[in-house]
Amino acid sequence: MAKIIFSIFCLLSLSFLTGCGSSSPINYYVLSSPSTSPPAGTSPIIGVGTVTIPEYLNRENMVFNSEENALFIADSDRWAEPLQKGIQRVLAMNLASLLDTQNIRLHPWARSAAPDYSISVNVLRLDANDKEATLAAEWQIIQTTKQQPRSRNIKQISQSFTGNEPDADDIAAAYSVLLFQLSETIAAAIEAELREP
Repeated sequence: MAKIIFSIFCLLSLSFLTGCGSSSPINYYVLSSPSTSPPAGTSPIIGVGTVTIPEYLNRENMVFNSEENALFIADSDRWAEPLQKGIQRVLAMNLASLLDTQNIRLHPWARSAAPDYSISVNVLRLDANDKEATLAAEWQIIQTTKQQPRSRNIKQISQSFTGNEPDADDIAAAYSVLLFQLSETIAAAIEAELREP
């Protein structure tokens, strides 16, 4: 009897180890900013506030559209950092480059070191299917010293995929392009504020 139990235990252990050995490797992805030369200026001072995202995106696993109202949560494709933090980081890098300023601050900042302008971004949609990636976001610029809202808008943009069905790397790259386009819109609005008397 003991031999039978031992044999069953060995078979179960072997099955468990075989199952573990066949699992897919985990792939980690980050959002990126276009590589450019470091900014040289020191103004304006820009604060990048907290970024909010839909709750369905607030997870380590990457989320894609499988149908119009259905989502696919990837098992082996994951963000290497919280998505909110990644978006905030990339927006900061983009704005530093577009506005040629080294003075970029991430929220929270000290009251004594308040930026000239702060931005907030509420991501309403960030998803992809086999044809395109889409970003919809509400953004706002605030003149920090006066706590006065200056510009506010909602922007929706898409990035088409070419060739075969996109993989997670293609999607992360497309999201990065969309965030740069959003950054260009925000930077243009800040430049317009700076030109006002």
